[in-house]
Amino acid sequence: VLVVAGFFYVKHTNEVAKYDFVLQSDKGEVRLSDFRGKKTLVYFGYGLCPDICPTTLYAISEALNKLTPAEVENVRVVFVSVDPDRDKPKDLGAFARYFHENIIGTTADEAYIAKLATNYGASYKKVPQPNSSIGYSVAHSADTYVVGKDGVLESVLPFGIASDEIVAAIKK
Repeated sequence: VLVVAGFFYVKHTNEVAKYDFVLQSDKGEVRLSDFRGKKTLVYFGYGLCPDICPTTLYAISEALNKLTPAEVENVRVVFVSVDPDRDKPKDLGAFARYFHENIIGTTADEAYIAKLATNYGASYKKVPQPNSSIGYSVAHSADTYVVGKDGVLESVLPFGIASDEIVAAIKK
């Protein structure tokens, strides 16, 4: 029995480490481990995204607005920019809070973001836009990752999910 318990402890510890992060926000470092005991929604996108990110962040903000203040206190939302060349923590903070005051805009260097995205199962790729003033866009997956109170990935919410379903995932 002890061997089995040890196996599950090691497996759990490895899962927690896989999804943990240290990112930069406009208010300093943000660590997933800071949110133990709370549900955490993690979403990968970028500030200049014309449609997918605003749509998803709006749905998340709608879900947060359906929660009681006590319930909102027990959930964190982390928007992770996959475009660290353009998205700086100061700008990401304002961008994220535009949708809801409890959404934290974060980023890190390119290599760190690439590894973190891989750990979560997110993908993204710069797409040149030679006839555009922005120079490139970023094609990216659009899932929202729900991390449980214990730091382990609990579920993956697809793009376009209704705010009521986001609420259900938070309350689960």
